[in-house]
Amino acid sequence: MRQRTGERIPVVVQRDVRGRRLAARGLWTGAELVMTLGVVLLLLVAHQLWWTNRQARAEAADTVHVTLHHHRDPLTCPLPHGPHDRPRARNSPEP
Repeated sequence: MRQRTGERIPVVVQRDVRGRRLAARGLWTGAELVMTLGVVLLLLVAHQLWWTNRQARAEAADTVHVTLHHHRDPLTCPLPHGPHDRPRARNSPEP
């Protein structure tokens, strides 16, 4: 076998394997953090919707109870519209 003097021999250059592993690990960790924060945020939104619905139902039930009680006896139980609403007698003059 004869060798030529000007011919280049292909050389395989290994890239930095540690740098790739470190980048892959950082990407993996970042993706896990984003997914975890997304799940926690989704659970928070679900809880807020559930709790708001629960409060709204309780407030609606209280309003219905007060309204029904008012219609039974309007003079003794006025509707609570504000702090200045007070029950008046039927024939009293307007303030």
